Amino acid sequence: MKRIISVLTLCFSAFFSANATDLFEPDTIREYLNAGEAYWWDTNGDGEVDTVYTYSGVFKAKTKEGGKTVEKILVLTFTPGDAGPLGCDAMLRYNNDYAPDTVFINTKVDTTIEFTSGNDELDSYEWVALNAKHKNRIANPSSPTTTITVPPQDTAIYVLKTTKISNKDYEMVFNGDFEYGNMGFTSEFTYKERNDGSSAGSFGWGVYAIGVTTANHPKYYRPGDFNGDGWAHYPMTGAPYLFADGQQKAGGQAFYSTTFTVEPHQDYIFQAKFANLDSGGSFNNPGTDYAIFRFFVNGKAVSEYDTLKSTWGEWQTLYTTFNTEDDTLATVTVKNFGISQNGNDFCLDDVSFLKFCQTADTIVVINDYTIRNTIEVEICDNETYDFNGKVLDEEGYYIDTLKTAVNIDSIITLHLIVNPTYETFLDTTVCEDVPVEFNGRTYYQTGDYKAELKTESGCDSTVYLHMVVNKKSYKNIEETIYSWENYYLDDSLITDDGVYTKILVNQAGCDSIITLTLHYNDKVYISRNICEGEEFMLGDRVLTKTGVYSDTLTAANGNDSIVMVSLTVYPNYNDTIKAKIGVGQVYDRGGFYADEPGTYVQQNNSIYGCDSSIVLLLTVDSPVDIFAPNAFTPDGDINNVFYIYPASEDIVIDKFQIINRWGGVVFETNDIKQGWDGRYKGKFCQQGLYLYTVEYWRTGEKGKRYRKTGEVFLMN
Repeated sequence: MKRIISVLTLCFSAFFSANATDLFEPDTIREYLNAGEAYWWDTNGDGEVDTVYTYSGVFKAKTKEGGKTVEKILVLTFTPGDAGPLGCDAMLRYNNDYAPDTVFINTKVDTTIEFTSGNDELDSYEWVALNAKHKNRIANPSSPTTTITVPPQDTAIYVLKTTKISNKDYEMVFNGDFEYGNMGFTSEFTYKERNDGSSAGSFGWGVYAIGVTTANHPKYYRPGDFNGDGWAHYPMTGAPYLFADGQQKAGGQAFYSTTFTVEPHQDYIFQAKFANLDSGGSFNNPGTDYAIFRFFVNGKAVSEYDTLKSTWGEWQTLYTTFNTEDDTLATVTVKNFGISQNGNDFCLDDVSFLKFCQTADTIVVINDYTIRNTIEVEICDNETYDFNGKVLDEEGYYIDTLKTAVNIDSIITLHLIVNPTYETFLDTTVCEDVPVEFNGRTYYQTGDYKAELKTESGCDSTVYLHMVVNKKSYKNIEETIYSWENYYLDDSLITDDGVYTKILVNQAGCDSIITLTLHYNDKVYISRNICEGEEFMLGDRVLTKTGVYSDTLTAANGNDSIVMVSLTVYPNYNDTIKAKIGVGQVYDRGGFYADEPGTYVQQNNSIYGCDSSIVLLLTVDSPVDIFAPNAFTPDGDINNVFYIYPASEDIVIDKFQIINRWGGVVFETNDIKQGWDGRYKGKFCQQGLYLYTVEYWRTGEKGKRYRKTGEVFLMN
């Protein structure tokens, strides 16, 4: 069964999973198909399908979305065609019952007996005689039912071989008849559609093509198109097929390879029709004139060399069978090992790949005057049985011929039954003091123990016991509490002093015995610290001063206790700092950071955790006024230069800087008579806001310096 999906179909059948955690989302297209189907896709984004997939995998592909070519991830899952149980069992029957391994008859003349297969759905039946001279006794060697002629005093062995191939509905090969042309497989040969003029007298070594031979066929395409009408490289089939010109190459050359999704541990049959083509070979030398094929699966040879010995145009079927073992993908490759350049041309058609199984049933037929006895003997698998001098240890049927006292043959059929012996391994874990009964004895300690027993058939049965004994755990606890406190042992409330025992379960699942010795203390000493302004309650008394106090209290459980309290009251600390700074200076001491006059408070804790506050009273000397305009125009008639104007003659400028908005200094001087003309390195600066800083001092105030900053707008 094959499916061709057009570009239009793909647009509707492709889908995106809504699962955001999917590895391939969101640009993933998924398709699920049955083995043998085909999935077509436009891989280069030109709007035309150009690639076909026939096996599972993850591929990069392109598609059109909104007129644009986009790349997608294509995930294909091909499910193997499930042909169900193939049912290879022939179900051989004799006298309307299942045939025994040995059939005995006792006649004095030739006798005809009938065997039949109870399975009429097999693909082939082949009755053969193990000895070739008995072959002519089989009446219908290829029928489900046959008769066999048995002469007197005769013993012969016959075999029924059957095969079953899954129905063609489960065909797994895409384009097996080449009806779609050159797709669905790969080849090491070079593909040609028509003679390209590169080889005037031949098709070309290592080249293949696909076509038909009937001129009025819609896919007319014959090998003669390559070398002229007289080139006789084709049988007159009128259907598409592959034809190739073999190339001399050491190690063979793969001319056909394809990949399938398969079921593990399943038998398959891969077969195709082949024919020699006449290209000047004489077909007399199998080593040179003929194509020689060999089949490979996943790179491993699965057939011997098959030589096409027919004359040209005569089709013959070659095949191979194999088991997939653990594989889920099978790449089947056919290589040509022919070495001739003048012969060695061939064609290929009707490629198929199906499930396969085969069985064989053997029947022994005996006809003679004998005394027959059947005995049944049972032994254990560690014993042997002597059958007329033969030492036997495997289950089955055995036949031997003896002579009676009156010299008549006596055939003894032995049915030997081999019963198993057993070894059983047991593990048990218990706690100490827990007895374990094993083989009639009682055990208390960790160890390995063994018991020799007998099965119902009298064979040995050895049981091994591995026993682990886990110990109990013990814990002693001694505690002292005050009379008003409660004590819990696990989830039990203890309200009085004494000795208490609690049994829990330890990690090993055994008893964990806890013994508690509890003491009460009726005199309690307490040391407490508080800060000035805080209170401590002792009973109904309010304590606010350092000292030692006592009181008698009664707990909720009725027990009296004398409470001794040593109380320490720590003072709160407060401090005031007065400071004076100059204009432009910062007070940066004791955790303060301030440059303006005012009152600053810092809240801290003392080393005892009590409040501690520091108050800073900060004053700033009156600044010496320096005047500066807030804008200037360097290219105007007035206000061409930006100057700093001191309020008095005793002011000395130490540094005057102009800084742009990126932090760069565009002008700097320590001469109060110099101003900024709006230039930097001879060129006017960009119009905008600039920062100026002036550092200065006043004569008569030794060591005292001032700093002023401001903004000026440069207007070009």
